[in-house]
Amino acid sequence: MTEAQQSNSTVAVLVGVYLILLAAASLCINAILVGCGGVLGGLTVGLADWVGQSNAPEAGVGVVALGAISGLITVLGIIGLALSVATFVVAAGVFMVKPWAYIGAIVVNGAFIVLQVLTTIVSGGALGPVNIVLIVLSILAIVGLLVDENTKRAFGRV
Repeated sequence: MTEAQQSNSTVAVLVGVYLILLAAASLCINAILVGCGGVLGGLTVGLADWVGQSNAPEAGVGVVALGAISGLITVLGIIGLALSVATFVVAAGVFMVKPWAYIGAIVVNGAFIVLQVLTTIVSGGALGPVNIVLIVLSILAIVGLLVDENTKRAFGRV
């Protein structure tokens, strides 16, 4: 490792701090999401039993839709949990100036943006102010990594 690679750039440190905060928040939120998906799935089973015993077969369509939504929420939560763990790993790599962390930070931020858009679509299609701020910060992190010469030099990209 050369002397230029041993010191981290300001942009990389800011990206690393952002990734740690993002991973911690994402871990908590996605754990709640998985739990809510499980609870919703349990309610779906109860409703399906009730619909099966009632004389309202048309209600079965709603139960199927509710089951699909609960499954989708759970899957997105699990993907988010995996992304949170990957984000912690990449943040550690950024602070240790590992060459793989440069690309890892770009990929993790891009994946986070995609996951935010997907969860927004599933939740009704309205981006909240927190979602917008986090998407903008992720875009800024990607741009900072790609544009800043000191960061590219620190990770051996120049």
